[in-house]
Amino acid sequence: MNVYELEHVNVQKGVEKRRYFVYNIKSELVNKLTIEEVLMYKILERKQLADKIYYMVVNAPRVAKSCLPGQFVIVKMDEIGERIPLTICDYDREAGTVTIVFQVVGASTERMTALYEGDFFQDFVGPLGCPSELVEEDIEELKKAKALALGCPSMGAEQLEEASMEPFMCDLDSQINGKTIALFGSYGWGDGQWMKDWEDRIASDGATVLNGEGIIANNEPSQEIIDECREAGKALANM
Repeated sequence: MNVYELEHVNVQKGVEKRRYFVYNIKSELVNKLTIEEVLMYKILERKQLADKIYYMVVNAPRVAKSCLPGQFVIVKMDEIGERIPLTICDYDREAGTVTIVFQVVGASTERMTALYEGDFFQDFVGPLGCPSELVEEDIEELKKAKALALGCPSMGAEQLEEASMEPFMCDLDSQINGKTIALFGSYGWGDGQWMKDWEDRIASDGATVLNGEGIIANNEPSQEIIDECREAGKALANM
């Protein structure tokens, strides 16, 4: 089925948003796309996490296949839409999906709140940017340590990053009984619940969270937060 036939089907169904989308993509650049490619950036899940904070799971197999933690995508709703950079919060290579979370801060992100399951992005470009640098540590070496520092930002619906950090934590869960753990990370939406859950998880593993709680920064860390991290590092080094 080509783009013209897709336009005809949607017009017959009277779906205004789909019809608008298809008329917009009738340019020389995209009119060779198959129906599978046209439907590629479909929103599969959409929910509001908090006031002005929205969560979306988008069908984007090409992005999901190669993206890494720390990278971002640029989304565009339609021909008149602004290009919006958004951090990749999660991805599922097998399902071909990418999760994004955005906060309403202007007219373009306000327009995005009108998109629901079944709607589409015209463009979903990525992965872009440099991935986070991940240090691989032998789990056997970590067993010998008296204390550890673990850092991870809030991802998706306030949770640990699932591709690397969550599997790492699963390996650590049975190995940190009796250890002291410093936790730190940042968040851009929500209220820091991911850190509270992480603290509870560390406690249930039989370990102690340094100073009784993790260090969290809302977006960019302030000088106070940086100083707290330095003091935590000194405390761990003296154990």
